[in-house]
Amino acid sequence: MPIAPAQRPLRGDFLFVLGRCQAEAPGHGFRFKSKLLTLDSTVIELCASMFDWARFRRTKGAAKLHLLLDHDGCLPVFAHITEGAVADVTVAQD
Repeated sequence: MPIAPAQRPLRGDFLFVLGRCQAEAPGHGFRFKSKLLTLDSTVIELCASMFDWARFRRTKGAAKLHLLLDHDGCLPVFAHITEGAVADVTVAQD
């Protein structure tokens, strides 16, 4: 995937820092006592006039897909679809 010209300097800085970190700590891995899970979400834009239940902003509609990812296999173990304005913290607390 091509990188936009405005992002090229940032990519170079990232690769430089990544290289330095890899050189300083080769083969060092993190180990956790508990299972490592990540909650992430993405907003799916919808037409507000067709999906009136999915109010996101004044003129826009959206649904949000929340996924709980298991780092053992990088697979989702939980999925929840909400209105676009629902925060990840709200889903995590439920």
